[in-house]
Amino acid sequence: MKLGMKDTAEIFSHELNGYKDADKNILPKYRRVLVNTEAYDAYYDRWIPVTFPSKSEFNKHSVVESITEIEKIDQTKCDTLEVRLNADAQKIIHKVTNMTEPMLVHQIFSAAQATSILQKVRKVILDWSLELERKGILGENLEFSVEEISKAKDIPAINITINGNVSGSTIAGVLKDSISNIQTQG
Repeated sequence: MKLGMKDTAEIFSHELNGYKDADKNILPKYRRVLVNTEAYDAYYDRWIPVTFPSKSEFNKHSVVESITEIEKIDQTKCDTLEVRLNADAQKIIHKVTNMTEPMLVHQIFSAAQATSILQKVRKVILDWSLELERKGILGENLEFSVEEISKAKDIPAINITINGNVSGSTIAGVLKDSISNIQTQG
């Protein structure tokens, strides 16, 4: 790392590559979206709401996809997204809700919740860049003086999740070795 900011580069990497294999404890709060859980009633051929207490983890979904994948969702202009739960999650919901018979369960949420992550990540990057500039760390031509590197070590790391293209951004100097892999992600 040119600026000795390993933590920040790690965070940027997660935003670019997604959080699918990452520890759930490092997932930023803005990547937890509210969901509506529904069960399919085959007898009446309709989806029925499944409710949980307000603080239940079943009311939230972790968006672990990369910025690129979220941008693709944004381009589709769809209104809602569906999360199909695996068999284990469905069994837990069946138990928690005391369903008399197992039903197909899914979660739905507004696509706007997922795509709002793009703006939140942009703001975090902008704030981080402005903080570097305020500290006098400009990185002219992506070269940093010894004094700039020393100043950068005193700036706290910012947790950022980027899911999308970051070409031409101010983080290029920090992600020197990773920048070529930015164009993919979900």
